[in-house]
Amino acid sequence: MPDTLYDRDYYAWTREQAMRLREAGQRGHNSAIDWERVAEEIEDMGDVKWDEIETRLGLLLTHLLKLIYCPELRERNARQWWLTIREQRKMIPKRLKRSPSLRPLLTSEFLVVYAEARDDAAAEAECAPDRFPTEPPFTFEQVMELNFPEEFLPDHMRR
Repeated sequence: MPDTLYDRDYYAWTREQAMRLREAGQRGHNSAIDWERVAEEIEDMGDVKWDEIETRLGLLLTHLLKLIYCPELRERNARQWWLTIREQRKMIPKRLKRSPSLRPLLTSEFLVVYAEARDDAAAEAECAPDRFPTEPPFTFEQVMELNFPEEFLPDHMRR
């Protein structure tokens, strides 16, 4: 299997290719090509990868918040929430493996994604946002742990 940047990190490849296209366009090579728009489209292809991971993390956080802070909804919804949490915990690392340069962005944007998830959790639970902590009560690493938070795991999923 070839060991190219495209194979190792798709997102980084899109950024590099966009930069190279712009440089080639500035030098006047193949001037009939709309280099700037082609470069923007390639960057947009990488942004789709980021958007997917950001959406998945937001969904995971939303369900974790409801699971932890909405005990009155837990009995009816916990199974579905856990299935969603489990799916996101499986898919986020798969996407990061394909585009590892997104990991630092995910870490740096964690607070922004958390704030949006907090609002989403409040809307879905039909409660005030202040039911949920303003600052994340967990780290990105904890969120990605399969057994976190263990006290809310269904019995068959506990260690």
